[in-house]
Amino acid sequence: MKKELENLINKVKNEVSNTGWLTHSFYVADIAKNLANEMGLDGDFAYTAGLFHDIGRLTPQTCKSGTFHEVEGYKLLTEMGFSDIGRFCITHGALIKTDKISYLEDPNTDLSNDDKKLCIEFLKSIEYNDYDKIIQLADCMAVKEGYVILEQRILDLIRRRGNPSYWSNYFKDIYKLKKEIEEKINKSVYKVIPDFIDKAILFDYNGEI
Repeated sequence: MKKELENLINKVKNEVSNTGWLTHSFYVADIAKNLANEMGLDGDFAYTAGLFHDIGRLTPQTCKSGTFHEVEGYKLLTEMGFSDIGRFCITHGALIKTDKISYLEDPNTDLSNDDKKLCIEFLKSIEYNDYDKIIQLADCMAVKEGYVILEQRILDLIRRRGNPSYWSNYFKDIYKLKKEIEEKINKSVYKVIPDFIDKAILFDYNGEI
């Protein structure tokens, strides 16, 4: 990892009191690295992408609520000269590359029209690669407390954010993505981390651990 990115992570550790999203990101990075290695890709690059996918939560616009950290993270890393990593800030939350992006459909959005346009136009300008898909799936396999199976991650999202209607397709897309990657690695994604199921965090329906 380049020195500038290391310094940014150290800043987060030192200055941000609520770093639940950061611990989540370390788990995502670990999963991403292992998935990439299984697919014959660059595990270190995947680790870095996973570690920084939520970095937009650090910015003043998002540090309190985390809202629309995808765009803020992309801006932050692009300004630092790391657009190759910044892309994952946007792509990790958009499993299907269309104008109907789950985090742009929130009726409570305060995202500016310019930022919406930035996000949509960026997604139109690229084709998803295996790293995008790895980070998307890894993000769905971890919470701040540790690893989770997909059903528990979905439960975590619902208990924290409610269950807006547009998530129905999003959840279906998660399972399509899981199947696609499993066909490439010829094994369950839960087997890329030793004893993943034994280590997985299980939530009850009251959101308690």
